[in-house]
Amino acid sequence: MQVVFDQLNVAALIDTCSSINVISKNLFNSISDKLKFSFEQLYNPEIRLANNEKIKVFGTAKLKAIIRDQEQIIDIYILPTVSDLLILGTEYLRTHKVLLDFSDFSYGVKNIHVQTTKKVFIEPNTELLTYGKVLNFVMVDLQGVCSNSQFALHQGLMIAKSLVVVSPNHRVPIKILNASNVRITLPKGKNIAEFTVLSNDSSYVRMSYNTESLKVQNIELVTESIDIVEGQGDPFNPSKFEDTSLNIAAEFCKEFYLSEDLTETQLLQ
Repeated sequence: MQVVFDQLNVAALIDTCSSINVISKNLFNSISDKLKFSFEQLYNPEIRLANNEKIKVFGTAKLKAIIRDQEQIIDIYILPTVSDLLILGTEYLRTHKVLLDFSDFSYGVKNIHVQTTKKVFIEPNTELLTYGKVLNFVMVDLQGVCSNSQFALHQGLMIAKSLVVVSPNHRVPIKILNASNVRITLPKGKNIAEFTVLSNDSSYVRMSYNTESLKVQNIELVTESIDIVEGQGDPFNPSKFEDTSLNIAAEFCKEFYLSEDLTETQLLQ
């Protein structure tokens, strides 16, 4: 795997038999000091390898590197001698949510930025369906969920959480809602959404084939004002109001297939 330290390109070895990240002392000394966030020299420490051999450790450090066009901070052990200049172990795979695909000897990151492919204009109080681009190392036909990014939230936008599939041109569909009263412009190349790879931790709900449950009834809005005179009508009863809300929620929920384990509070939400 290609790892870049400023102008220094290194071919790192991914070792699933190692729990730690390891770098040779010579390579560590050749890296610019501005990329070394911390360094602690150790005296006479040792680690035990998988073959039960003990080896001395020079120290530990935090290094900034660019991997797959993304800046990352790596916790690393510095060894006087090592078989490869840089070894990334299972701790790196876990913290950066990396998935290995042994079918084509590649790997993918679980959380991936989705960028705008062109300048996008979103009118006030409208939804827009567009396409975003993921990096080229992401596998084609990979399934995942698109959701809000920090950039989208900062712009006052909401991204519909939806299940998508990476197309051959590394595009995924994105549904954007502009609930504000102003026009919002998105420049090209901004991280508009986050793509999260599906895993065993994800839960799925099969969509019903009953089309009746997918219909939304028309809602009639009241446009005329209603005058309320103090002292008229029934006094406000909080318990009665809560019962009415629950009844309305119950009638509304009949139009959908919901789990029987949901509480009343969850139904209202």
